[in-house]
Amino acid sequence: MNIKKILCLFLICGAANAHNIDPAKCNNEIQQDDVYWCLMDKYQQSVIALKKEEINAQKRLERFDKNEGKERGLNEDGTLAYDSNIHLARITFPELHRYFIIYREKQCGYASLSIGSLSGYRVPISSLYCKTEMNISQIKWLN
Repeated sequence: MNIKKILCLFLICGAANAHNIDPAKCNNEIQQDDVYWCLMDKYQQSVIALKKEEINAQKRLERFDKNEGKERGLNEDGTLAYDSNIHLARITFPELHRYFIIYREKQCGYASLSIGSLSGYRVPISSLYCKTEMNISQIKWLN
């Protein structure tokens, strides 16, 4: 098996849980570049975990959309019990990711700029920390 595939599988399997991603662990580093690369690793893990959780949430919505009426039975008037909100959520779910990315980029861009023009890696570190935390909160919300 190719080494790149092994590393990719290792990264995907290792980033399966949002609770394993803790950007605060990167604060123990002394050098700014070490903090930056530690946060970059945590950010990549959070992106992979977010994608995985979005796929799981999409599958759950599809399952509920197809099976909810069958499981709930019939309404009092004899019609099939069906919640149109679940169908609407399933259809609009892909837009959620796009809007989240736009919101995350704007929010973290503003948060990074608010610390001013500082030397070194401070602005990118602030941005990575913000993006990682927002990804983790989105993962927990989807879960």
